Amino acid sequence: MGVQIPPSASFLRGRSFGPCFLSNGMQKSTIYPLFLSGTACPHRCSYCRPALSSGVNRPFDPGSPPADLLLWLRVPRFANNRFLALYGTDLVSWSANTLEPLLQWCDAILRSGAVSGFRTSLRPDSVNQADASILRRFSTIELGVPSMDSSVLNAIQRDHAPACVTDAVHRLRELGIGVGIQTMIGLPGATREIDQASTEIVARLRPDYVRIHPTLVLYETPLWAEYQAKRYVPLDIEEAVVRSAAAWDEYEVYGIPVARCGFHLPDSQLKSALAAGPWHPAFGQLVRGRRWRDRLEAYFDSHPDSDTIDVSQKAISDAVGHRGENRRWLEARFHKRIRFRPVPEPGDYPW
Repeated sequence: MGVQIPPSASFLRGRSFGPCFLSNGMQKSTIYPLFLSGTACPHRCSYCRPALSSGVNRPFDPGSPPADLLLWLRVPRFANNRFLALYGTDLVSWSANTLEPLLQWCDAILRSGAVSGFRTSLRPDSVNQADASILRRFSTIELGVPSMDSSVLNAIQRDHAPACVTDAVHRLRELGIGVGIQTMIGLPGATREIDQASTEIVARLRPDYVRIHPTLVLYETPLWAEYQAKRYVPLDIEEAVVRSAAAWDEYEVYGIPVARCGFHLPDSQLKSALAAGPWHPAFGQLVRGRRWRDRLEAYFDSHPDSDTIDVSQKAISDAVGHRGENRRWLEARFHKRIRFRPVPEPGDYPW
């Protein structure tokens, strides 16, 4: 017996399970991430490995930008909604002599019409201390917010209080700058309850989007030393998926898009950088699949005669689960064969 999901059951139709980057919850944006090095962040959190964060070991030279960036800038597609994102370092901590050439280069690109604007990521305390004229150069700023719990922030040597995050969000809003927030789960001292409470506080700040990163233990970090001394135990994959899914659920309640779930670690750096932790090449899909599984379990509990579920073509892989794990789990749970039937939605086809 088949069942079609009513339009009101949006949680089963797949609209909010996609991994696409959303700028405002509705429009897709084309992003070119440019990872910079230069003056290192003046702070060193216990989990951070600066060279890995930037992915490059030499300072960026505005006079010789990467060839693929130049090609991207010359392609006119999506020019009205694309952004150059400057990641990998805390820009406002750079000296004026280092920062000004970069900002002038950005201004020239903006005047050319090749991009809609620029994005960067900063610490909340850097936002609160930075000159407004520098902050206004960016259309969106992502704040690194590993936790909103004081004890966790102290444990990772973050050197600022939770109130600093609230102040930074308010300042960016007053300046008319978009706000993204990068969050973490499974940090030292962060229980499941603490992580969820932190998520709820971040959600109430209503950023334009969030990222969810499980904590990984990287070589040559203070957290690695804690791990070696058995003073820190990273989350396993299952617990990381459970916590991330719960966080995503909370953000969805507030209508906040999740831009990414999971830490991107290139294959070339995997063996040399990762010591321990819940890394998986398809971590985001594991989390989206778990959210589907929870909802499908509730659905089949309340519809015991049903054995078929209609799912948007765009969401079918997440509904079935990574390598079919949701289908297997549901069939074992309900002792029957479960069919996932892909159905088109408006916009699925170009005609």
